[in-house]
Amino acid sequence: LAGSGRVADAMSRRARTAEADKETWATVRLSCLTVGYAALKPSPGALDGCTLVLHASGDAESACAAIEYAVAAQRVLLRDGGESSPHVLVADISRLLADASASVDAALAAECASGEMGKAVGKPLVRTLEKLCLKNATLVAHGVVAQLALKLLGADGGRCLPGGTIVRCVLLHPSIGAGCVNAVLARPAEGARTAANGPEALPVDLVFESIVMRDRREAAIRHVFPAGSALVSPPSAAGVPPWHAALALASGQGASSGAGAQLLAQLDVEVEADGAAPARYDSERVDRMGRSLWFAELRVEMSRFTKQHELRAADASALCSAELVARSLQDGATDGLSAAAADGPDATAPVLSPETAAPAPAQEDAAGSMVGALVLRGNRMVLVRSLAAPAEWAGMRIPTVVARAGESALDAAMRAAAEQCDIDSSGELLPLPDLLPLALYPARGGAPTRLVALYARDAPPPGPLEDADMTDDEDCYDWYTWHRAIKALDKDARAIDALRTFASVLRAASAVGVVASKWGGVFGQESFSTVTVAARAGAD
Repeated sequence: LAGSGRVADAMSRRARTAEADKETWATVRLSCLTVGYAALKPSPGALDGCTLVLHASGDAESACAAIEYAVAAQRVLLRDGGESSPHVLVADISRLLADASASVDAALAAECASGEMGKAVGKPLVRTLEKLCLKNATLVAHGVVAQLALKLLGADGGRCLPGGTIVRCVLLHPSIGAGCVNAVLARPAEGARTAANGPEALPVDLVFESIVMRDRREAAIRHVFPAGSALVSPPSAAGVPPWHAALALASGQGASSGAGAQLLAQLDVEVEADGAAPARYDSERVDRMGRSLWFAELRVEMSRFTKQHELRAADASALCSAELVARSLQDGATDGLSAAAADGPDATAPVLSPETAAPAPAQEDAAGSMVGALVLRGNRMVLVRSLAAPAEWAGMRIPTVVARAGESALDAAMRAAAEQCDIDSSGELLPLPDLLPLALYPARGGAPTRLVALYARDAPPPGPLEDADMTDDEDCYDWYTWHRAIKALDKDARAIDALRTFASVLRAASAVGVVASKWGGVFGQESFSTVTVAARAGAD
């Protein structure tokens, strides 16, 4: 009994492993781009026929890797005409390379200098792909990562992928080192180079940056993988690889060499039609069927009940879309600033000194008016309840007070948070001076309540952010995400209207860096992940 107790205790400790600890493990991180009406939902065969992208970067703690392929995926997968795979699965191996003392390029070159799957990179990657039980997938890799793709397809020792996992491969601007040529390409393994349903050679499509590179590298690859097309598509003027070309070929829209060349020519025409500006993510883009691009973070874990590996998915569309929109707007702002700098300063523009500048609206005397505090921390905000007997108000509400004589809207908002949340607002909250106060209009007319945005100084407690969503009826305040806040205020339509306006303001402010997107993102981001798509689909 003592022994079984120790085993049970060990199993219990393992079950209590914090999610934050798992995020630090050297594992393959999985994310997925999906074309449809919702993010990927795990089910048997959900990823069959997907496009599998091998991703590696020098930043092992970067955001969801699928973000890097969103612009190309929109251009290819949401274009009208032609069927394509709805899923792009991204396998990020950056954490497997993080412990290496060498650079990413050197670490991959060392891994591919041997025919055996390496313990640090090759075997963990194969184990992850095996757990996914992929079928009829198309493997895509770029640059030095193409060496690892070739090794997966042609490894003659160690662990290999089951037959039928990969039936096609696309290599974008492949960079093949001498070690890979000697270890992988000089000793082909016949059994590893066949397609799923027959003995025919597995097709490997090659996209080179120039004719010179094609002439230099194609022969070595064709020695082992004779089937497939070879095309030329140079990077953009900014040095961005033509991922639209790789994803188009991988999706089956250009299966033959002639069709592939025709497709790339058509896509290049579309790129030129967009103008000289680089392609950017469009959060409102849908195809003619009303489908849009969705993001999900995936994880393969063993079920505590069946002891079998299960695929689990978390919708990351709101966070990824907000990040991409922020990047697009920041790029646009940078372009505008560069153009303005080139034109020189505007000599006619008036210059206001601190003495002549008008005071910010939140600093004006607000005596006698109602002022509310919109207290933020990441994608959550504070609502308060009355603990008095009898209660001063029913349910939850935004912290609100009447401004005193000589008190500014900001000072009144700080006092509302301090009194109704029972905190030291001056030490725990920061003002957001670049956000103008909003108006909450009462249901029966009268003066509006001025809402002032404040931000928590300290980060959330360690652990999953969802732990802060617990409701404590004995505490004067709780943190609320968008959906929980709307539900808590369901009987106050005017407050909900104000929060909808606030969410739009925060989205715009986050896109240009006025409000940080951290600790889950920004409040209200969930309201933009599905509403636009549904409205556009209904209009169609």
